Amino acid sequence: MSVILPDVRDRLRAAGQVTFTVPDPDAGLGLYAGEATPHGTHRPWNTWTDLADLLGAHLLTPQRAGEGRVGLTLRTHAPARDPDHAGYGPDGDWARVNKLEDPVFLATFTEALRRVNPTRRACTGAWRERRT
Repeated sequence: MSVILPDVRDRLRAAGQVTFTVPDPDAGLGLYAGEATPHGTHRPWNTWTDLADLLGAHLLTPQRAGEGRVGLTLRTHAPARDPDHAGYGPDGDWARVNKLEDPVFLATFTEALRRVNPTRRACTGAWRERRT
């Protein structure tokens, strides 16, 4: 990865898109990142999504690229205005975000609710912590 990251970053900066082949992560199920396979060094899918995020790029749909390999394309994010420009009100870009579609947010949110164990007061509709 120490060679791949700077190379991909440079190519993205120069062309806005880069395509390269890697060992198919599906062929290495059960392996840890960095373990050798017959087709090269194993890296799971989250390695490639993390790389795309880190470099401000989209990971496009992978394509088969021969026995045990896939082709990956990263494309630089289109220029966009700062989502904070209009604040956090209903007219701002943040209003478009649905955090319940983010699995990490959803899992931690529901776990927090489970631990707090909120109940609704019948007459006021206010939330309060249940005392046991």
